[in-house]
Amino acid sequence: MPPKFGAKKPEAAKPAAAKPDSAASEKLKGKKIIFIVGGPGCGKGTQCDKIVEKYGYTHLSTGDLLRDEVKSGSARGKKLTEIMEQGKLVPMETVLELLKDAMVARADKSNGFLIDGYPREVKQGTAFESTIKECDVVLYFECAAKTMTERLLGRAKTSGRADDNEATIKKRLDTFYSETEPVVKFYEDKKKLKRINAERSVDAIFADVVSGLGAPPVSAAKALKGKKIIFVVGGPGCGKGTQCDKIVEKYGYTHLSTGDLLRDEVKSGSARGKKLTEIMEQGKLVPMETVLALLKDAMIARADKSKGFLIDGYPREIRQGTEFESNIRPCDIVLYFECSAQTMTERLLGRAKTSGRADDNEATIKKRLDTFYSATEPLVAHYEKQGKLKRINAQREVTAIFADVVGAITAMEAAPAKAPHAWMHEGLPDIGGAAGPMVRVPRPSPTEPTASTFVINVLKDLSTRTVANQHWSKTRVSTLEEIDVETYRSKRRWRSLLHSQRQEQVDEPLYQKIDVNTLLDECQPDAKTQDCFIKLVPRMIAFLESSLPFDVTKVVVGGSYGYNTMVKSRNDVDLFVFSRELPKAGHVMWMPSVMKAVEALIRDCNKGQIPECTEFTTTKYSVGFTCEGIEFTVFITHDWESERAGGYTRLYDESMRQRNSENRRMYSWAAARRQRQFILDQEEDVRDVIKVVNHWRNGVDWADKSRRPSSYLLALMVVKAYQNAQVIRGVNIRPPPIDEDGFFMREPEAVVPENPLEFPTMGETLSAFITLVKDLDRAMTRLSWNKYYEPPSFRIEHMTTLPVVQDPANPAINVAEFLGTWASFHTEAMLWAQKLGL
Repeated sequence: MPPKFGAKKPEAAKPAAAKPDSAASEKLKGKKIIFIVGGPGCGKGTQCDKIVEKYGYTHLSTGDLLRDEVKSGSARGKKLTEIMEQGKLVPMETVLELLKDAMVARADKSNGFLIDGYPREVKQGTAFESTIKECDVVLYFECAAKTMTERLLGRAKTSGRADDNEATIKKRLDTFYSETEPVVKFYEDKKKLKRINAERSVDAIFADVVSGLGAPPVSAAKALKGKKIIFVVGGPGCGKGTQCDKIVEKYGYTHLSTGDLLRDEVKSGSARGKKLTEIMEQGKLVPMETVLALLKDAMIARADKSKGFLIDGYPREIRQGTEFESNIRPCDIVLYFECSAQTMTERLLGRAKTSGRADDNEATIKKRLDTFYSATEPLVAHYEKQGKLKRINAQREVTAIFADVVGAITAMEAAPAKAPHAWMHEGLPDIGGAAGPMVRVPRPSPTEPTASTFVINVLKDLSTRTVANQHWSKTRVSTLEEIDVETYRSKRRWRSLLHSQRQEQVDEPLYQKIDVNTLLDECQPDAKTQDCFIKLVPRMIAFLESSLPFDVTKVVVGGSYGYNTMVKSRNDVDLFVFSRELPKAGHVMWMPSVMKAVEALIRDCNKGQIPECTEFTTTKYSVGFTCEGIEFTVFITHDWESERAGGYTRLYDESMRQRNSENRRMYSWAAARRQRQFILDQEEDVRDVIKVVNHWRNGVDWADKSRRPSSYLLALMVVKAYQNAQVIRGVNIRPPPIDEDGFFMREPEAVVPENPLEFPTMGETLSAFITLVKDLDRAMTRLSWNKYYEPPSFRIEHMTTLPVVQDPANPAINVAEFLGTWASFHTEAMLWAQKLGL
């Protein structure tokens, strides 16, 4: 590793204050600025490419900008050549001028900028920030001098760069370390520096980069919002290419042919291109992941200038279609050009005379047509069932075919827009019960995010049902409540003013009947228990990570409980252990023996790593035990999520595929961790009401304690009740920023009302909770934590027991099944309301 930075040096004279460039600052307003720091050969260029692909940032390498100047042959270029060969740094003014011009030129089309190779001195950074814009974060790729030298010498064999020789490399590294040390120290003191160990694999490094950035990647759904998407399906030689050209000319859509995209890859001569050539000659279909990645990138790149997209040659199987629609966006219609095998064969053989394509021969054509029909028939039936398929007779003249195409597209564009999915709906909270007034929340401005994360849908059943029968008697339902969950965080400076002024300025006789302080005192755990929780849980996690007989990739605390939400009667912790060394399937066979081994390991804790554990309860899927008064439950599962990019987004499909099997032990550590963070990010009064409600729940003598209401259910209902109380007060609810997965960003910008009295009291929130429970006695409830739990393929019949509260770590599990019926929940809640005076 490089020398540790931090040695004191004489302070350099402070540079004269640079004059701000107001035009540049205004142009770059709202754009993320990330400084990339690392020695030559540390791999920062590779990481920048991956950041650009994931986040849509613009990569500006000072090295590339300067080399372009060198290639120009100008006097300045010749001077720069001399400087680089000596291993010195280029003058700051030159680099800063080039950077500023490049950023301003690209500002309109970029989410932000990666400034690679700059600053290399503190004065460069201060000059940049004073004249252009302050950076948001600095990524420092740490790498040993020996490693960088080896990488650069390897590059010299093909790069032809004058500065890639051993003598120059040594000078460059010496210059880098001496000049960059103060930069690293400067930004570390400003809490902006993120150190990245660049000695590892590319993927391991990038995982740390993503964690360091904490920024929302470019969302395909967001980029393609409002764009029409048409799947174009037809066998080879059916004439769909000709029809797509005419559609582009008439409607202004963008034609994306998967065949063209793939042939471009073949022409490149790459290893993947050679593999694709082999596949095409055998008449097989190209792997779905390859095609989907090419399509997604092409669509996002053209989204700003396109009215819609014609996806030609994709999907060819149902799975391709569902993957496209869950990862990108559902299609609007499917144009199926029907043509006989004989006609298509004749057309393709005619094309072979001029095309020169390897797959245009009779034997290959027959294979391709056989593959097309076998794969496409189920696809056609799938979209015909959805009412999206438009059959076009492609055996006719071009103009006759296009007349039918125009009719299909005209009908599509004239059709009213379908209601968006639940996580994208505008808020429509219902206050005061089923018969109460509907209050519409003002719609966010176009510059504010309109999509939200954790949504609460309370659905009214329009058909007859009984409380005992917890099944959908009809599928027809209407939406009663759909609202974006807000995470108001009151500043501490407001809290004293809030509590001191509220009693004098607000008339709330009903809510004052609740002695909230007494309720809080009753549910608060003692200081000893809280202290034990804080110290013991990290020790238990460290013990599991170091002692289990297999490689542990992560240990995540599940559920909504933690130090800030503990209650006196609830001191249990769920720990999810993830490992890539365990089998992916067959859990029912190997899991019981693993659980027994884990129990034996925890019992034999004589090394002092954790206190003595007792009261073991081991099942085939978990190990439960008590340690220092805290009840732990350990779950172990395969870490499928870290193995592939986008693993989290596939959680729903993976889980639902195994939902009726003993093998459905599929958990998401990202979902569990962020769901827990969601609770902790709530305003302090909301967390306090969650404590009170959970303390009530634990104190009820339920007929069957295993069927008491889920803590997830109660937490979401309290958040909803707080929103209702906000609406009563007239608070303008506005969704916070979200990332691509649909989660709140970890640090959303706080929204603080000008008047602190706009925050509902705990009494108001608790009263709104009771009102919500009254309504739920007559309603069917569905609560979801994330938008991926409601993709287009979701069918409500998967969850026949109501209410439905999907486990954030495994959406195939309905944690509300343990409730039993709404009747007991409603009865106990009403008794509690009477006790509270409500």
